[in-house]
Amino acid sequence: MSDGLIAEKVKDLLESLCGDDSSRIQQDIEKLGDAEVDSIYFVEIAPVVAQHFGIMITVNHIDQHAKRSFNDFCRLIGNLVSERR
Repeated sequence: MSDGLIAEKVKDLLESLCGDDSSRIQQDIEKLGDAEVDSIYFVEIAPVVAQHFGIMITVNHIDQHAKRSFNDFCRLIGNLVSERR
């Protein structure tokens, strides 16, 4: 699974389910190298992410590995997808 595909899916879900602006996320990544996202948004999209990618993602995973970092959340998903194989 490509990192770019994961990032695009996460941005789409954050915008459609949480109202976070995907263009803001992209601009922050371009300017700062990462984007800060309210961690509750990661918790809110976790069930959809899990279903879409065929993984199990818990609040504990998010707390330990992502906190508020968009890049870390996407990396977590990529790692869980790789472990599943």
